[in-house]
Amino acid sequence: YTQFEYSGLRVLPAETSTTGSVDVVLTVANVGDRFGEEVVQLYVRDPISSVATPEIQLRGYRKVGLASGEEKQVRFSVGPEDLKLLDQEMNWIVEPGEFQILVGHSSRDIRLRGAIKVLE
Repeated sequence: YTQFEYSGLRVLPAETSTTGSVDVVLTVANVGDRFGEEVVQLYVRDPISSVATPEIQLRGYRKVGLASGEEKQVRFSVGPEDLKLLDQEMNWIVEPGEFQILVGHSSRDIRLRGAIKVLE
């Protein structure tokens, strides 16, 4: 019964190791005229991997209650558990490369995009 806007996506740091983690920070604002609760969802996409992976994967969500005109900062931590895949030898690994960070109301309503570069 209200509307939300997402802005200011930051990935800190933008580069990490296969064992490191990053923070994903954004702002959600209630631009409608009444109180509302939004479920902010974080997805990760690995566009180039050695094995087939899902198109996008839900890796976190936060429920945020906001009064009309209010805004809040939302923070997620993305680590090796969020980036790992099962390789051809059936081992869980994090492959180096670029991972896309997608944030939105749902998987069909992505509002912000960023990236993490994973180094060996």
